[in-house]
Order: sequence, then structure tokens, then C-alpha cells
Amino acid sequence: MINIVVVMVILSAITVAFINEAKRRVNSQTEAFLKHQYQATALALQGNSLTSQAMRVLSSIATNEHILRATLIGGQDKRIIADNQHQYQRASIDDAFKPNTASFITQAINQSNSHAKKIDGEHFFYIAKMMLIDPEIKRQRPYFMFIKYDLSTEQQTVFYELSGYLIIVLCGFFIIFFVTYLTQKRYFFSPLTQLSNDISKRLQLKDRTDEFGVFIQAYNHGLNTQHAQEQELAESRRYIDTITHEIPILLAYFNNTRCLEFINKRFLSWIAKSTEDVTDLTIDQLLHHHVRTDLEPFYLRALSGSQCFFDCEFIDKDLEFKYVKCTFIPDQDSDNTVKGFFICIEDITEIQQSNDRITNYLHELENTNTELEEARFAAESSEKAKSEFLACMSHEIRTPMNGILGLLGIVQRQATLSPEHFDNISLALKSADSLMNIINSILDFSKIESGKLELEHTPFHLKKELNSILALLSPQANEKQLSFEQTIDPSCDCFVKGDPTRLRQVIINLLSNAVKFTHKGSVVFQAQLNQEVEPAYLHCRITDSGIGMTQHQLSKLFQPFSQADSSTTRQYGGTGLGLSIVKRLCELMGGGITAISEPEQGSCFEFQIALPLSEEQPQHTQEEQTYRQNHSEHKILLVEDNKVNQIVATKMLSELSLEVDIAQNGLEALDILKQCDVHHPYTLILMDCQMPELDGYQTTELIRAGDVGAYYSAIPIIAMTANAMKGDKEACLACGMNDYISKPLQLDDIYQVLSLWLSKLTKK
Repeated sequence: MINIVVVMVILSAITVAFINEAKRRVNSQTEAFLKHQYQATALALQGNSLTSQAMRVLSSIATNEHILRATLIGGQDKRIIADNQHQYQRASIDDAFKPNTASFITQAINQSNSHAKKIDGEHFFYIAKMMLIDPEIKRQRPYFMFIKYDLSTEQQTVFYELSGYLIIVLCGFFIIFFVTYLTQKRYFFSPLTQLSNDISKRLQLKDRTDEFGVFIQAYNHGLNTQHAQEQELAESRRYIDTITHEIPILLAYFNNTRCLEFINKRFLSWIAKSTEDVTDLTIDQLLHHHVRTDLEPFYLRALSGSQCFFDCEFIDKDLEFKYVKCTFIPDQDSDNTVKGFFICIEDITEIQQSNDRITNYLHELENTNTELEEARFAAESSEKAKSEFLACMSHEIRTPMNGILGLLGIVQRQATLSPEHFDNISLALKSADSLMNIINSILDFSKIESGKLELEHTPFHLKKELNSILALLSPQANEKQLSFEQTIDPSCDCFVKGDPTRLRQVIINLLSNAVKFTHKGSVVFQAQLNQEVEPAYLHCRITDSGIGMTQHQLSKLFQPFSQADSSTTRQYGGTGLGLSIVKRLCELMGGGITAISEPEQGSCFEFQIALPLSEEQPQHTQEEQTYRQNHSEHKILLVEDNKVNQIVATKMLSELSLEVDIAQNGLEALDILKQCDVHHPYTLILMDCQMPELDGYQTTELIRAGDVGAYYSAIPIIAMTANAMKGDKEACLACGMNDYISKPLQLDDIYQVLSLWLSKLTKK
């Protein structure tokens, strides 16, 4: 009986010891496995600690079915940096874990433990500290890796082993019971011998049901479990090897004696060596002598426990210099003892070359921008000088032309002229008109070239406008005894919106050329408005039976300052700008012009321009019908500094029976208005724009401001200017003037403007 009790105690002690050893082995293997996972993760993240890289590494580790959770936690803000469960990224510890787990993690972080573990039922919790480079601040900061491991399979194994050993204990009890009845040799030593043979052969004794068979099965199951764990460790090792050898960086590990212990394939490829060639080499022997001296201070710092990173030049297998980013990471154990260091080298040659190209491009771009700015400034200065010159020339030419045309017109209208004198004056007027046409053509061309020609958009009756234009050309055709055929389609009997002045300029130019270059035969004008499109388009055709042109002459017809040939200029005159201006005007009005011609067969010009239909009609006021009406009751103040222009304007106004006073400049005009008899005030002011002491713009502003009294603050002021550039009329109206007359003064223009404004005063 005592033997049975002793045997039972021994068997029980063995069973308990075996179970404890099994648990210890399971915990030890699990901890070793998790520590291995931690080291692999730390190694993979040393060269690149971006969140995306951390997510890939943790996801790779979590492919193990026993790893339920793999998390990288920031040591300072205690937030999830990366997690195989992606929804908890950037979450706090309390939000991402249960209270018990969160408390364990928080305690480990607060105590800054290098590693900590905890077993909670079926789960093994493991947390370890690692130092990584923060990608935002480029400095080393503490991080903690947390792994939750499922122990259910191992615990189940222990349960199976416990069950087996309990069975073994019971079997031992029965064996001891039967030993008292059976001989010791037959029933004890023989089974033990068989058991030894079975174990040595690792037989799967599924057909044995005795206690020794159960023992063998339990033992074999333990071996199988260990083999499975070894396979898992091998698979994890394969993952780590794949990562370390395939990541796009050069990776190597040296111990504290500077001897190489690990180098990845990319590093070997870079230096064109095999694993056997670098075995037991030191870092000084491995690196090229050109860079060894530069790197020595940094790996010495790594051996002292400091992490460092820097950029430098590295020589590859082809002895070519490459730009690289180097990182030295010390390998420290829990006691902060440096066992060695990692070296990570990343090739940034292409990045550096791209940066160099970008820098060079920026320098070139800055130089180009400087040149463009200088060119723009020069162009603007040139354009400004050109505009100022044209404005000055316009004023200086139109001012004497105003005197010439005005005085010739006044003399021609005198009834006492002899026929010979009348003809001479008429020829002089025609010459002066031709000179003005040349001046206007040059100014129009300059405005078109500089983009300063503005088109009007006013409503007018198309058919009436065309008839009035044709009426001007009919006398020229009749004078040369030419047949002047006119066909205006009924579609033109409507109101359109456009610039009637420029339309008149285009048609007069083309018809004048047709009459000028046709000695006999006919000139035909045809017009039709296409209202089926939006906007409507006016199509005009001018056909003549004149001298015609060759194809060579046609090719340069619309070029500025160009005519058919030099003989044409000598015989017919002209500047060669007319058709060039016509072409530009047609294009500005949304159309174009074409020409066909044959020598001695005549020419045909066709043009089209956009003229939108208009429901708005021009207002024909009663004032416009008072053209050339007598306004002797009105008193006019003429503000003009040029003596010739004073004479011309005074004589023209006298023909209207108007009383005229003259002021030499703006200051004199203000004095005259202040001293004027209130019983016989001025009713209208003709204001020159450019005058000494005080110009017309400033004078108008003072009058409108009430400087000469409230009565004259609303008096009609008509501008008289020799300028003909863009913005002149707008400047006059902007300062407070009511209307605008361009020099040289034409009697009809003065009649029309004065009749309009004086009739308004009379009506009031």
C-alpha cells in the first residue's frame, strides 16, 4: 500500500512538473517569437519610419493567425501610429483597447520599460520599446510596439497533455495494482522496453489503448506542436529576410568590434561582392577608402549609443560617385549596452540630380523673367513714346490744317469770287482734303496697329446709311461718265447695331478705288444682309471694269504702304494704306475681305462684317432738324489760344449769326465768365483742350465745380481738339464736357453740333 502511495505521489509530482514545464516552454517560445517579431519590425522601420511603411510591416506580421493585434504607439502623444486594424489609426490608447489592456500599455509606456509582458487567460500581451526617427521632425523619438498573441492553441495543447498525463497516472495506478498480481518482469519491464522503441521510432500508435500508447500519443503530439511552432518561426524569418533583402536600401549590421554580421543583397550588389567575399570583414575593409574617412566619425558615434544620419557621396561598383543618405543606428540591449550598429544607405542620386536640374531651371527662369520684364518695359516705353508722338503730331498737323481748310472754306463761300479764283480755291481745298485724308489714314493705321482703335456700337438704319454713302460717290462716277449700278437687297431695310462711320470708311475707300482705276465701263455695288445667322452679316460686292491686277499684285494688295507697282503710285497717287486699313477694319468688325482680278478685265472686292439686328432705333429729335437754323440770340465764348484757329472759328460762327467772345486761355475764360453781364450771359462754350497756363480739361472742371458761379456750372461745353488718338473723346467727356469736335473744323460739323445744343437751350 505504501508503494502505491509513493508511486502515486511520484507520478503526480512528475505530472505537475511536466505541466509547469509545458506552460513555461509555451510562454518562453511565445515570448521569444514575439521578441523576434519586435526585432524584425524595429529593423524594417529604422530606415523608413513613415506611417505607410509601418502599416505594411505590421500587416505582414499580422498574417500569422495567432497574432490578433499588432500596434505601433507613439511614446509621447500615446496615439496609435499604425495598427493592423486600420480603423484605430491615430486613435488614443483608451479608444483603441479595452480598459485592462489600455492600463497595461499605459503603465508600460509611463515606466518607459524596454519590454513588458502579461498573460490574461488565453492571450499573451507583449510590449517593447524601440527608438525610431520621426519622419516629421527628423529626430529620434521613442515608440512602443504592442502585440496580442492567441495562446488558445498552446493552452489546448497543455490541456491535452494534462489529460494524457492524468490518464497515465490512472494507468500507473492500475499497473501498480496489477503488479501485485502479475510478475514484475512480464508486466513492467517488457512494456517499458516497447515504450522506448516506440518513442525512438516516433510511431503513431493509434491502435494501442493502454496507458503507454496514450503516453506515446501525447508525447508525439507535443513534438508535432513544437515542429509547427518551428515552422511558424521559419516563416516569420522568411518574411524578415524578404523585407531586409528587397527593401530599396543598403542594409548591414556590424558588431561592437566593427565586424560584419549581416548584409543584404542590395548592399552586395552595390559593392559587387558575394557573401563569401565579405565574411568577417570589418567596416573599414568593406567600404571604399574615399568614403571610409568621412564615415568613421559617424559609426564611432553609433558605437557610443548615438543615432546619426547625413548625406554624402558614395562610390559604387563602377567607381562612380552616388549621392546617398546614410543612417547609423546603435543596437542596444535592455542594459543600454551597445552590441553593434546598423548602417542604412539610400541612393538619392536621381533626387539630387533632379534638384540640381530644378535649381538650374529656376536660375534660367529667373534670368528669362528678368529679360522678359526688361523687354516688356522697353516695349511699353516704346509704345508710350509712339502714342505720345502720334498725339503730338496729330495736334501739330491738325492745328495748321484747321486754319488752311477753315479759311479756304470761308473764302470759297464768298459770293464776290471770280470764276477763276473760285476754281483755284476749290483746287486748294481738294489738295487740303487729300492731305487730311493721308493724315487720317496714317493715324488710323497707327491706332489699328497699336490696338487702340475702338469701334462704336450704335443703332442705325442700314439701307439709309448705304444710300447716303452711295450718294457721295455718284458725282465722282458721273464726272468720269461711268455707269454706277447700285443694288441694295430688301433685307438691308432694317435697323442694325455697329459703327456706321467705319462702315462708311470701308465702302468709300473701295468705291473710290473702283472709280479711280476705271476709265470706262461701269462700277457695280451690291449689298445683302444675311439675317439667318446670329449675328447678322452684311455682304457687299464692288465690281469694276477697270485696269485690273496681276496675281503678284494681288498677293501684296492688303499689305500696308503697298500698291500694285510704282507706276500706279505715280499715276493715281495714294499712300498704299487704304486697303490695309479696310482689311483691318473688316476683321475688327468680325468679318473679312477678299479680292479677285484680271489685268484689263477689272476687279471684284467682296467683304462681310457682323451687324447684329437692333430693336433700338436712333432718336431723331426736333433739335437735329434745326440744322443751319438762325440762333442770333445766343452768345458764345470761344476759348482758343491759336490766332489762326480763332479767326477760322469766329468767321464760321459769324455765318451762324452768333455773337462770339474770345478767351486766350483757361484763366482768361474764368475771368470773363465771372465778369459777364448777368442780363446777357453766355449760352455755350467752345473749349480748346491744349492751352498754356490752364488747359481745357482743368478749366472745365473748375466751371463744373461752380468756380465761376452756379449759373455756369451746367452750361454746354463743346471740346475742340486736334488730337485724334484713343481716349481723347473719353477724356473730354470725363472732365465734364458735353460734346466733341475734331480739328480741322468743318462748317457742317459746327452747324450740326451747335444746332443740337442751342436748340436744346431754346426748347428749355
